Amino acid sequence: TLAGSDNMLTGSFIVHSNLNGAGLVIGDRNVLERSSVTAPNPVAFNAGSSSSTISRSYLQSYFNPAVYLRGSFHTVDRSTLANPSGFSDALIMLNVTHSTVSMSILYAQFGIALGMADSHRNLIADSKLVRRDTGYTMTLTRSSDNAIVRTTVENPFGKGILVTGPGSGTAIVSSTVTALLEALELNSAVGHSIIGSHIYSANATALAIDDSSTGTVISQSRLVSQAAAGYALYLTTATATLVSQSLVENTSGYAAFFAAKADGNTIDLSTVTSRVSGFSALYLDNASTNTFTRSYFGNAAGNGVTFGAGASSNTLSRSTVASSGAAARALSLFMALDSYVYDSW
Repeated sequence: TLAGSDNMLTGSFIVHSNLNGAGLVIGDRNVLERSSVTAPNPVAFNAGSSSSTISRSYLQSYFNPAVYLRGSFHTVDRSTLANPSGFSDALIMLNVTHSTVSMSILYAQFGIALGMADSHRNLIADSKLVRRDTGYTMTLTRSSDNAIVRTTVENPFGKGILVTGPGSGTAIVSSTVTALLEALELNSAVGHSIIGSHIYSANATALAIDDSSTGTVISQSRLVSQAAAGYALYLTTATATLVSQSLVENTSGYAAFFAAKADGNTIDLSTVTSRVSGFSALYLDNASTNTFTRSYFGNAAGNGVTFGAGASSNTLSRSTVASSGAAARALSLFMALDSYVYDSW
């Protein structure tokens, strides 16, 4: 235990076999550097209230989080935080602000690689987060103004990132999220952004925005799914979403699907494509007052754009809509009310 302040522990190897207590408890403004801490059952590292640093170190636990942070101004740099075989997590941040995780690997076999709750204005940069089972790799709960930059989030057997509110202003920038199941879900989220990023699901939905989320911006990004039962982009009870200068693609099903109460959203300067019959590149179901402009909507084998039942007051303008299917339609208006289509081909 480093209970005091302004201490440094460097070049150390700590193994804690006791099932009670933490592998290492550290106070304010203390530094763990070039060290290894292993605690088979307890938390390997339990930081104090402010300004603790983990640098170039390896921390491992099994049945509790490898690292548990609270407070503010913490730094995790060039380190590996692992929970390789237990049913717990790599890094938990609870009530944490103004802290940074950079150039690090967070790995949890059956737990969350990174879980944030009630944490604000933190940065995750140049890092890799990995989980290898059916759950989410990263979760953000009631957290705002966090940034995920140049980071890879990966789960070949499960889900990527879940952002659930209330919370606002989190940005995913120049990052990659890949998952077998849902890659990224924004739930009750306000004003989040996805910029210059690649979001991919092999067998489910790449990006789902739901549960009264509003003000999401997706720019210069790729949303890709390969699932007949999923979507590249799925909106329900979501408003004021802007998709700009992006690719939305599903090789096996609907690319963009706007479901009930997905109202007042916009796709601009983007490409939305599908490659299979029986589906549409863009489908609206009980969604209203959406705008699709200066974009390409195409399906090599099925429908291009379908405004379905209950879709009302939607606008398609200055766009190209294409279909190559023998029995498919480029544009289908099915029980849609007050739709506007102009300056399009």
